[in-house]
Amino acid sequence: MLQLLECFTPLLRKYARKFEYEDTFAELQLYLIQLIKNFPLIADDWNDGQIVNYIAKAIYTYYIKLSKHNSFRENYLLEFNPEIMDRAARNIGTEQRMMLQEAFTQLSSWQKTVLVMHYLQGYSIQEIAKIYGKSRQAVNKVKVQALDILQKQLKH
Repeated sequence: MLQLLECFTPLLRKYARKFEYEDTFAELQLYLIQLIKNFPLIADDWNDGQIVNYIAKAIYTYYIKLSKHNSFRENYLLEFNPEIMDRAARNIGTEQRMMLQEAFTQLSSWQKTVLVMHYLQGYSIQEIAKIYGKSRQAVNKVKVQALDILQKQLKH
């Protein structure tokens, strides 16, 4: 395991340098260890080049996932900055605030869950579907229905 970690350390460092977060290298190392532990059984017939290629692509895919997640986190922190939210709350009236709260109460708990996970926590529709054992289409339909309900409620 140590030899594999040493072999892939340059690649892990390359991807970790592209992030501003301290723990990225350790997170990538942990992913590599988990990847090796759960290596596919079909890999028994692979040559060394195929195995190295598989690991490199898996690390790259995980790097992209981290990149998207961190990008969302930065956008989330900017969008939901308390000062900005305080200013926005001052700009909308009490009536509008009450309308928004009322519109949100019209949603089912499942619709609220999908909206919160997708828009606030950064999960993709496919990830939400996998977590809850639903199809991607079913989760997307719930999201669209929830947004339609909110839109209709807010137009009145």
